[in-house]
Amino acid sequence: MDKRKYKYALQHAGRLYPCKYTLSLASGWPLDSFSGGQQTNDKFEDLGFDVIEKPEKDLRPPGDSSEQQSAERWLLDALSKDLGVELAKKKLRVDEDSSLELDGYAENPLVLCEAWAHVGTVKGGQKHKVMADAMRLLFAKAVRGADARLMLLLGDHVAARPFQGKSWMAKCLNEFGIEVRVIEMSPELKANVKAAQERQVR
Repeated sequence: MDKRKYKYALQHAGRLYPCKYTLSLASGWPLDSFSGGQQTNDKFEDLGFDVIEKPEKDLRPPGDSSEQQSAERWLLDALSKDLGVELAKKKLRVDEDSSLELDGYAENPLVLCEAWAHVGTVKGGQKHKVMADAMRLLFAKAVRGADARLMLLLGDHVAARPFQGKSWMAKCLNEFGIEVRVIEMSPELKANVKAAQERQVR
């Protein structure tokens, strides 16, 4: 599904989302298992959401990352199934003045996870972002004060290359017990994420 070609949009918090695609993500139904249009629009309107006809011009800002956030949620759901746990966002209290948030957290067994939906070659600043996520995981483990499985989750093997193999980053992650897990995103998800990446560098 090319999300640039949808006719109706779910409007929420100042952003536009394709109705059929959003319903597929929320329900787990494959896109080809139900029709879009009025039938899908009615479901959202019944829940109190605003459905509008998409403007001719895409009004989303270049830095909008709704596609990446949706893809990361998909990745976390897929990893949850693989591990047999439910990974959910979690805010950990560090002290009275600060806290940190993790993309994925499960209590029993204790799993701490950061996800990154990126497609293709990784640039210098993006490598730093992933390594900062690794530091976040180590600190979260210290805050919890318990042994935990630490995982960096990516959705593209090309994007994962700098963090695997013989690079210093891969060796660093291995030294500190941080697993790099790749769950390959579907071609459709990759296309959506790639479109978002291209907007962000305009």
